[in-house]
Amino acid sequence: MRAVLEDAVHCLRQQFLKSGRRAQRLTREVEEWFFADDPHWVFSFVYICAVLGFDSAYLRRGLRQWRRRHKEQALRTEVEQFLERLSMFGTPLIDGSSVYPTGSRRRKR
Repeated sequence: MRAVLEDAVHCLRQQFLKSGRRAQRLTREVEEWFFADDPHWVFSFVYICAVLGFDSAYLRRGLRQWRRRHKEQALRTEVEQFLERLSMFGTPLIDGSSVYPTGSRRRKR
């Protein structure tokens, strides 16, 4: 039963390393499993936690916090990558300053 729990945590962590429909589907499934309240199914999160002596509510809070932190970090990374791509083309920022890399020239079109 511990292996089931470890595998679910591993699947959830993988969402931040992989993209695509399959990864999104697996992430959705594992999140549903973590947050479903079915104490009767032998392989439910709540049942496994009870057998192993873990507080399921405590683990869920930790998972929510971890997921929120990583989603925020992923969003910051996406924004940084977007701004980096913009700087390649010398696109002006909102305040009017250019984002040209130092010493570069604007491409002629």
